[in-house]
Amino acid sequence: MKDLESADDIRTILGDAASRSRRFFLPYRKIFILWGIIQIVAGCGSHIMLILGRDRWIAPLWLSLVAFGILASRLLSRRLQTRSGVKPALLGYFVPLWTGGSGVIVTFFILSAAFGSFEMQYLVALSLPVLALCSLVSGSLFRSRTLYALSAAFLAAAIPCAVFPEWALLVQAILLGGGLVLLGIKRDA
Repeated sequence: MKDLESADDIRTILGDAASRSRRFFLPYRKIFILWGIIQIVAGCGSHIMLILGRDRWIAPLWLSLVAFGILASRLLSRRLQTRSGVKPALLGYFVPLWTGGSGVIVTFFILSAAFGSFEMQYLVALSLPVLALCSLVSGSLFRSRTLYALSAAFLAAAIPCAVFPEWALLVQAILLGGGLVLLGIKRDA
């Protein structure tokens, strides 16, 4: 009986910690909206460039948007931390997780470009399971149903992206960008 009481106490403590983390996380939602818009612009822009035969401009588009996103995220984050005086502990896990996931995806692209390890057209389909894993872990950190749903959507989207690689950039832009914007708008993290 005592074990059940201590298990309930632990659940209460963890639930309270998650609630406080969500409360401290809410001001950072603007960063999700920013990255969602960046993803939509970069993915749709890349698709348009492919149609127009301007492939060489895809990498500069992504690099400039990512550089802008990193700079804007740092500025927003610094301003929010200064204003609130709080840096959520779970955010300390969230940033390295997504940075690591992005590193895996970039490694796929580098291996493909340098050594032809993967066919370029299937790289978006390969990246979606990595995004699904990052979303799943983030969902468990923040106890967010939205992140769980995004994880399932990313995993499911890998199939149409592999079958129809010519539409993969649009699928990823709409799904990932729209998901990030939705995550920034929703209040449950």
